[in-house]
Amino acid sequence: MLVLRALPNGLGRDRYGVSVSRRVGNAVVRNRAKRLIREAARQMPTKQGWDLVFIARRPVAGADYHTVKRAVGELLARAQLLDEGSGGP
Repeated sequence: MLVLRALPNGLGRDRYGVSVSRRVGNAVVRNRAKRLIREAARQMPTKQGWDLVFIARRPVAGADYHTVKRAVGELLARAQLLDEGSGGP
């Protein structure tokens, strides 16, 4: 559903990017997917100083917020970018 690319940026704060291809759906579907991903990423307590790019795949078109939030949390946990004091996704 999602792919994560992360690089340290040395700024002391995170920067987020969201990429949703036209293959996912029309403009309404793509914008909804971007809003869901942005909000899910905003809610996650992450380590500071990273550039994070979330790349959406086709299944995100039919996903609800909780599914997207779980996917974002799992990706950040696998990349070891969740803040240790947060308790996980």
